[in-house]
Amino acid sequence: MPLVSLVAACVAASSNYFTDPLWMAREGVALLHGGPVAHPDTWGWDPVAGNFIPTAPGWQVFLGLWTLAFGPVGVTIGGIIAVALSLAGLAWVARRCGASSTAIAVAFLWLWAVQGALASRAALPALALWMVDGTWLLAWLRQATSQLPSRQRLIRSAVTQAAITTLGLWIHASWALFAPATAFGIALWALLPQPGPRSLRLRLALWPMIATLLAISAGPAGLNAWSDAARVQAQCAGLIVEWSPFPAQSTFWQVALIVIGSVLALIAGVSLRRAPAWHETPIVALSLATIASTGAAFFALRFMFQAVVLAAPLLAALITRLWTKMGRTRPADHRLGPLYLGRLLAFTFAVLLPWAGLQVRTSPAVAPSPVVAALPSGCHLFADYAIANEVLLLRPDVPVWFDGRLDYWGRQRITSYIRYMAGSNPTGPVPAGTTCVAATASESALASSLSASHRWREARRLRDVSLWLPAST
Repeated sequence: MPLVSLVAACVAASSNYFTDPLWMAREGVALLHGGPVAHPDTWGWDPVAGNFIPTAPGWQVFLGLWTLAFGPVGVTIGGIIAVALSLAGLAWVARRCGASSTAIAVAFLWLWAVQGALASRAALPALALWMVDGTWLLAWLRQATSQLPSRQRLIRSAVTQAAITTLGLWIHASWALFAPATAFGIALWALLPQPGPRSLRLRLALWPMIATLLAISAGPAGLNAWSDAARVQAQCAGLIVEWSPFPAQSTFWQVALIVIGSVLALIAGVSLRRAPAWHETPIVALSLATIASTGAAFFALRFMFQAVVLAAPLLAALITRLWTKMGRTRPADHRLGPLYLGRLLAFTFAVLLPWAGLQVRTSPAVAPSPVVAALPSGCHLFADYAIANEVLLLRPDVPVWFDGRLDYWGRQRITSYIRYMAGSNPTGPVPAGTTCVAATASESALASSLSASHRWREARRLRDVSLWLPAST
C-alpha cells in the first residue's frame, strides 16, 4: 500500500498539464508574509475590477510553506504529500467499508486511470477530509448510542467536528456544499429507523450538526461561502470544460461522461443493494453521495471526478466481497486470486516507480518551460494560462494578461482569451499593450495570427514554445 500511494501521488502531483499549484504557491507565500486573503490584483498588467478572492487559501498556504522551504520544487513535494495523505484517508474509509489492502490497491488504479481525480489540487484533500469526517462521525454516533457519552465527551466531539469543518472550508470552497450535506446526513441518521430510541439519537445528533453549521461562519468567506461558490460557477460555466454542463464541448467528454457515469452508477447501485445495515458502515452514505455527484456532473463536469473518488472505497469493498464469495464457493483456490493479483499489483507499481520519478523530474515546478527564463524582464506577457502560471511563481518580474485564476478574471476576460488563442479576435492577434508572447506548438492559430501580423517576429523557439517580440525590437 505505501508503494501504491507513493507512485500514484508522484504522478498526480507532477502532472505537466496542471500548473495551477504554481500560482497558488505564490499566493500562499504572500499570505504567509501577512497579506490579506482578498486583495486587488498585482500580478497582471491589465487587471480587472474588483478583488481577487481565493477559494482555497489554506491549500495555498500549505503549498507556500513548502515553496519557502525548498523553492519551486517545494510545490511538487507538497503536492506529493497532499495526494499521499488523501489516499491514506481514502484507504482508511475503504477499510471501514470492509475492503482488503489488495482491493484498495485496485481502487487506487481506478483513481489513477481517471487522472483528473488524483490531480494535485485542493479539491482532492478537501473531498478526502469530508469522507474521513463522515466515516468518523458515523462510527462515533454508533458508539454513542450504545454507550451514552458524558457531557464533556459530547462537547469534545462537537469542537472536533467544528474544527474539521473549519479546516475543510479553508482547504477548499467545496466545503460550502460538504458542510450542509454533513448536517443533512446527521439529521437523516437520527430520523431513519434503526435500533435504539429515536429521542436519544436526536439528542446526540444535535451536537455535531449544530457544530457543523456554526463552523461555516469561520471559513474564509464566512456566510458568503455559497454566493462565492455560485459566482465561480457563473464565471466559468460553458467556457471551461470542468464547469460545462452536459453535453460538453467535445464528443470525447460526452462519451467519457456516459461511460464513467454508467460505471459509477453500477458500482453505487450494487453497493446499495448488497450493503449491510445502513447505519453500520459508510457504504450507503458513499453510494448516495456517488449517485448525487454523478447526477451533478451533467450540470458541471468537475463533479464527475468527485464521484470517481467517492466510488473508490465502494469498488474496493465490492472486490473484497467478490473474493469472499469465491472463497465460499471454491474454498480450495479462493486465495489464489487475491494472492496473485496482489503480487501483480506490487510488481506493476514497482516497475512504474522509476516512471513516477521521471514525472517528478519533468514537472513544471522542477523543469519549467525554457521560455520562462528567456522572457525580457518587465515585459507584458500574453501566453497560454499554463505557461502564465509558471511565470507567476518563477518570474514575478513579468506581469501577465491572463492566468489560471479563472474566477477572478471573469467571463469577459475568459471569452477574450479563448478568441485570442483561436486567432479569431477582431481587434488583433493579442491584447493591446502586449510586449511579449509565448505560444506553444499546439497553439497554431495564435502563431498563425502573429505570423500574419507585421508587428510581431518570432525571436526564439525553445523546445515546443516560441517567444514572440515586437518587430520593432
